[in-house]
Amino acid sequence: MGHPTIESLIGFAEGRLSPESKLDVEQHIANCAVCSTGASEWFSILDPLKANLEIAPAHFEELFATGFCDHTASVRVGQRGVADCRQVVFRAADVDVHLRIGGTPRVILGQMFRRKASHFLAAVPVGLSQNDQLIQASITDMLGEFRFSVVPAGTLRIHADLPSYRLIVDLTIDEDDLN
Repeated sequence: MGHPTIESLIGFAEGRLSPESKLDVEQHIANCAVCSTGASEWFSILDPLKANLEIAPAHFEELFATGFCDHTASVRVGQRGVADCRQVVFRAADVDVHLRIGGTPRVILGQMFRRKASHFLAAVPVGLSQNDQLIQASITDMLGEFRFSVVPAGTLRIHADLPSYRLIVDLTIDEDDLN
């Protein structure tokens, strides 16, 4: 076997290679210092990301957010967000989740913050699911913002894994919403 491709090393670090391919890469990196270093670098990059995006354990308390405000708005060009959009605010405990939904293709721009402490929730893993299948994942930035691109219509679930609980937001987007 020649040197594994970068895609194979990434697949190896992500744990998604077939057993045969995994064995080939393991045997190769055991004898090749260059590829061993490359694999180690991919593990050091991907392991922290995987740890943050793992599905919450079964004992993780789930807290469902309720819709607080839902309206349509137009945002001037050049501001954050999307032009004609649906704006929704969900609340659970002391956390607000603000969503802007719109655009072509449809995008969800979100922001999370704690009302009582008046600060943004940064570095929070956030996922978008449909029919119990994770379709996109993100992590909030320093302003508590996250983004999901090319969002399908239908019933969706957004979950955010906070330190003490999983926040869940359920919403439905109609096919003709803001198109």
